[in-house]
Amino acid sequence: MATEVLPDLGTHFHEPVSWHVWDAKYRYREGNVVRDQTIEDTWRRVARALAAAEPESERARWPNAFTGYSTDSSFCRAGASWPVPAHATA
Repeated sequence: MATEVLPDLGTHFHEPVSWHVWDAKYRYREGNVVRDQTIEDTWRRVARALAAAEPESERARWPNAFTGYSTDSSFCRAGASWPVPAHATA
């Protein structure tokens, strides 16, 4: 019987299933090449994409703010979001 080797869950994944969902659904790959090595890479990639929708004159200030919302749980992955926190006026 094969035993599954669990990944290092780090500080952001509290259950193996969380890591598996990120790996299967959100982790960016180009073919067989993994581009998002960490969850932080995913947050930065998504933050840059969100910032691209902002007016060009304000675009540079948003990636850090959007990444911060991901890392402090102001934004919950898997499509659900929490109420906008007071500091969301970045």
